[in-house]
Amino acid sequence: MGDRERDPKRGPLGPGGPGPGNTEPGHSGSGEVRPGDVEPGGLAAEWRPRFLRISQAMRRDTQGLAVTITQGAVLSLLRGGPRSVGELARAEGIRPPSMTQIINRMVELGWVARSGPAVRGSHVEITELGNKVWADVTRERVALLAERMDALSDGDRRTLRAALPVLDKLFGPPIS
Repeated sequence: MGDRERDPKRGPLGPGGPGPGNTEPGHSGSGEVRPGDVEPGGLAAEWRPRFLRISQAMRRDTQGLAVTITQGAVLSLLRGGPRSVGELARAEGIRPPSMTQIINRMVELGWVARSGPAVRGSHVEITELGNKVWADVTRERVALLAERMDALSDGDRRTLRAALPVLDKLFGPPIS
């Protein structure tokens, strides 16, 4: 297999990426933007598979870490102050019973604490250990992403930096 087809650490670089192997709707196959590609539908068709690949790559890269993606998100949210289980569930797009299970595990690990009994209306807050775990995992995740970005040119990295405000408009500013 050629190095354009698969890098085991970074995932597929062939089909689905720029080039003739891409069959996504609205993709020119040449990696170039065509007239009309700035229309929301065409642009969304271009970005959707890339967001999916980013999500898959980040999940794959962080599988060995002590914190799941959802646990990391909960720790990030709690760094902004205590929240109810319902608020955390809504923020993560999951049902409250599922969030309760996640919180119960995090309480067992000492990463979070409840402000009262595990009933409706109680709040969850991050502990000192939870803050340390969050900082350690964040450092590791940033290092993994920096390793990927190291392969880019300075110009490519400037392009990524310039895209940050646009991504913030689409999805909201980062939590932490």
